[in-house]
Amino acid sequence: PTTSEEHPCSFRAVDQAMAILACSRILKLINDNAVDSTNTVDNMVDNQRDAVQQRRYIETRTMATMTAESLMDDFGYGMYATEGINPPVNTVGAIGVSAPKLSPDAVIDPDKLITTRNSWHDSIVCFTILASKMCSGGESPRGLIQFLARDYGIVANPDDKGSVGATRQLLLSHNVLKELDASQKPPVKPRNSYSCTQAVWNAVQRTQGEVDETQGNKPIPGFVDFDAGFRAFQKETSTKVENGGMLSNVATDYPNV
Repeated sequence: PTTSEEHPCSFRAVDQAMAILACSRILKLINDNAVDSTNTVDNMVDNQRDAVQQRRYIETRTMATMTAESLMDDFGYGMYATEGINPPVNTVGAIGVSAPKLSPDAVIDPDKLITTRNSWHDSIVCFTILASKMCSGGESPRGLIQFLARDYGIVANPDDKGSVGATRQLLLSHNVLKELDASQKPPVKPRNSYSCTQAVWNAVQRTQGEVDETQGNKPIPGFVDFDAGFRAFQKETSTKVENGGMLSNVATDYPNV
């Protein structure tokens, strides 16, 4: 959790995702060590050959499981991956900066809760959910990817330049498009896309693949044109360096950074 005078106790989805990935790494290390000495973790537990590692394994797995349940339930990613109707939240318990200072036990006005999202939080959470195989029951990995691509604006038509340019159409915008449009007065500025978010989305793509085998190898919305958009973004915004490599810019709105 994070704490401050304005945010007495708040939790961020991206922090939970990072914690799950860290736990997954620890579990893999414990499992690798167990395989070297006793073939399987089950043998290690059954034979009690290493009580410390056994306890660490159980505690780490429990932490990862509870945090994953919180992401799916408290932050709303489970329902979002199922239906895509109710959006998830990136923070739980955070209130606006302009809200009055609250004591830790004060009741928070629901109207002052921060509900905004951005693609950096959501893409990292998406990667964690897929890499950790957290979808079960009605949740759909394909649905999660499809709904995020819908909300952040990847379109399956590289020739549709629209009013914001073809390159930006094929990238994840930083803000949810509906929120971005609602917050601006005409003329609406082209949406901003961060390179770090595109890198995470590329990791999502490599984790899940580009087609859905359960749907007859149909392409997964969100990846259809992403590669083309990413390559165009790199070509248009990157800077060449002395050794022949390329440095990517921070974002489409920051061509000199």
